[in-house]
Amino acid sequence: TLPIATAGAGGSLLDGTVAQALLGVPGRVKQQSILGQAARGDLVGVRKDATQTAGAWQVDGVPLSFPFYPSSRWGYRLFSPADVERATMPLEYVLEHRNRPLLDRTFQDMRALADRHGFSVTVMVAPSAARLHGAAFDEFPELSPQPHFIDYVLAQARKSGFETLDLYRALVPFAESELLYYRDDHHWNEHGNEIVAQIIESALEHH
Repeated sequence: TLPIATAGAGGSLLDGTVAQALLGVPGRVKQQSILGQAARGDLVGVRKDATQTAGAWQVDGVPLSFPFYPSSRWGYRLFSPADVERATMPLEYVLEHRNRPLLDRTFQDMRALADRHGFSVTVMVAPSAARLHGAAFDEFPELSPQPHFIDYVLAQARKSGFETLDLYRALVPFAESELLYYRDDHHWNEHGNEIVAQIIESALEHH
């Protein structure tokens, strides 16, 4: 059992969560979120249940749909199971995926539309929280050595003659010093959004 006290060095469990962002809005988000219950002391601790499949977590004996990983640096965070799974997959998962031909066709169709109507296309890819921050959390499943889906999309975009913006690699330096996503949600937090906006603005200025 891991004691739940703070989210990180000197911070509360609500720091960096959707619950914190909605503190001024009365409702069930803050009251019923796992992190909100932990901050109020309604939860005793978190432990990994060896009888469950890898990545399944329990709080006070209640199984969670979303894994709840700890980090000595960042505190606790919920991660989307689907994002965690995809971030661990090998290149073959992308190449053999049933939707890959549809994705390839989408690029072909977009190229044809751009040529027909005379507009340019910039393809922007964004990482999941699992890909960007997962390695910093204890007992997190091993990520694939490269972001295979991101790299595949970028390669197809460049093959189609489109401009690209790789937010994954642009965000890595920022992710080394702070969490860019809410602790209990898969969206960028307020500062994460500000950083992404600055990256996009800079890319447009140099386009």
